[in-house]
Amino acid sequence: MSALSGLAKIRAALWQIEKDLGLEKLSHSERDVLYAFHAVAAPDRMAITPDRVQDADRVAGICNVEFAEALTRLTELGYLENTDGDAYRITDLPRPA
Repeated sequence: MSALSGLAKIRAALWQIEKDLGLEKLSHSERDVLYAFHAVAAPDRMAITPDRVQDADRVAGICNVEFAEALTRLTELGYLENTDGDAYRITDLPRPA
């Protein structure tokens, strides 16, 4: 098996997990922002400021407006919780509708 074949199988498995968790309903940008929050979050789920997340490689190509829209939608959907107007906390995954 080539490296790309192996990568394709891993990607297919990850996509299935995302579907099982309901993440396929999120846009690409929303998923990238959510993953970036998880990447920088401490295990105790302390509040994180968006500027800390915007420094992550995962969201480097997302413009500020698109980042803000994704942040708003992730908060509306319950993936993130606004703690004090400037910081966000990761929540447990919302239950699929």
